[in-house]
Parts: sequence; C-alpha cells; structure tokens
Amino acid sequence: MAYYIHPLKQGFKLATQKAIVEYFAKEDQTSIVETFIESNREKRTGFFEAIRYCKKHDYCLVIANLRVLSLDVDLIFKAKQQLGDLFKSCDLPTSDRLSISIAIGFLQRNKELYAIKSKAAFSVLKAQGKIFGSSQNFTPETRKMGRIAFQKKASTNPKKKQLVQIISKCRAQRMSFDQIANELNKKGFTTIRGKRFYRATVKRLNLP
Repeated sequence: MAYYIHPLKQGFKLATQKAIVEYFAKEDQTSIVETFIESNREKRTGFFEAIRYCKKHDYCLVIANLRVLSLDVDLIFKAKQQLGDLFKSCDLPTSDRLSISIAIGFLQRNKELYAIKSKAAFSVLKAQGKIFGSSQNFTPETRKMGRIAFQKKASTNPKKKQLVQIISKCRAQRMSFDQIANELNKKGFTTIRGKRFYRATVKRLNLP
C-alpha cells in the first residue's frame, strides 16, 4: 500500500497522519511501500501523482482522514472512481461511495456547527468588553523600533536597501501609499513573502 499525507495548518499534522496510517497498515497486516506528501495545496499534484502510482502498481492508496482532502467531494470521488476499492480512508470502516457521502455530510455539518459556536463565543466576549485586534501594540515607540529594525535589515541587503531608497524618494515627492505600492510593483519588487505591494503593506513599513 501507499499513503498520501497533506501538511495541514492545524489538526491532522504530518506525524499524526503518519501514525494513523501506520497503525492501519499494521492492523491490515500489510506494508507501506511509498509515501506522498503534498507540495502544492491548490493543484494537489502530490495526490494525483499518488493515484497514478497506485494505478500503475496496483497498490492501495490510503489517507488518514477525509479532512486530509479538505472535504473536496469531487476530489474524493475522483480518487474513488479511478482506484475503486484501492482507495481507503482510515476513518471509515468501508470506503464505498455511500459511506464516503455520509461521512462527508457529517464532517461538513460539524464544520458549520463549529463556525456557529465560534461566532457565538466571539460575540459574547465582545459584549463583555474584550478588545480584538487592539492597536495598543502600535505605539509610537513600537513603530519606531519596527522602523529601526527594518532599516537595519535593509542596510545588509542590497535589494532591500534599494527598496528603502525608492520609498524614501517617493515619500519626498509626496506620493500616496497606493502610488508607492504601484511604483514598487512596476519595478519588480515583492514583499518578504513574495507578494505584491499594496497600500497597507507600504504603510506598515513605517518609513520616515
């Protein structure tokens, strides 16, 4: 058998998924021959690679839980259609289409109920005076510290140093944050995370 695991932000982490599938394999008296870890959350390249591999070698593809596939009904049924009984989810005694449909329905309902409870709890805390997203951490002192840290980091990086110079020049020309963001994007600059610049992004830099 082969198994597919997905690096979710919360809940079923890699080690948890691995432990579940290994236990499943032991109970089923079989062995794991290949592991597929998702590298592209949007295109699911790892998942489709796992399907092709299992079809080619006539292996069973196992996932720890249906939530690993983000409750994507089309994706789950696509795997079931291509692999048939060679597609298994450890949280289901039998992974036929009916069982999968019922399980997905329950999981989706639980997800909706959790959202409702979270929203209700948030409303109660807000009514009690709890402040969320407080601006108390953005004092003049902390802004100054953030600016100093950014400029210090920029001084050791030629590209960031150039970015600071461009922003400072734009500010001297009394350009708006939107205009500065457009200027940086036109010149090919990106944020630390490789994203486009926006008004809020430039504003958070706290440059003089």
